[in-house]
Amino acid sequence: MLTLDRIYQASYVLKNVVRTTDLIPAPNINPLSNVYLKRRICS
Repeated sequence: MLTLDRIYQASYVLKNVVRTTDLIPAPNINPLSNVYLKRRICS
């Protein structure tokens, strides 16, 4: 079973591998919800 403790453990193990990407707010897509777009990074 997936527990919060296992999620924290995975986060700790992957912290040097995973890179964060900026999210761009897009309120015009649906004003009633929080919509964010993730930029596509081509490398």
